Amino acid sequence: MKSFLGDSFSIATGGSGHMKPKLAALKNGGFVAVWQANDGSGLGIKMQMLDGSGKPVGAIRSVNTAITNEQSAPDVAVLIDGSIVVTWDSANSTTWDVRKRMFNPDGSPKDTFDSLAADASDSGT
Repeated sequence: MKSFLGDSFSIATGGSGHMKPKLAALKNGGFVAVWQANDGSGLGIKMQMLDGSGKPVGAIRSVNTAITNEQSAPDVAVLIDGSIVVTWDSANSTTWDVRKRMFNPDGSPKDTFDSLAADASDSGT
């Protein structure tokens, strides 16, 4: 049986379809959470910064800038300089792309997004 260090808590309580959460530790002792959730046009990617006790720091933000089609399977990492990188799968009309977006250590966006792999479903890549 697993032993936990503290009580469980919810990061996102509004909306629906909250799935596939991922966490990454921040240099300041807090952590960042990402997950997929309904965004009105399918699924979108959300992000929340939290302090070491699990209290939200700032507001929940949308990671993906486009809300058409599906955005799913998020992941998150914190780089050596404290920057945050979020990756996810993004549906286009016929295939899936892998995208990423960079954030400053405080959670503010560094860029809009980049495609890491276009047509990721192509077995030839």
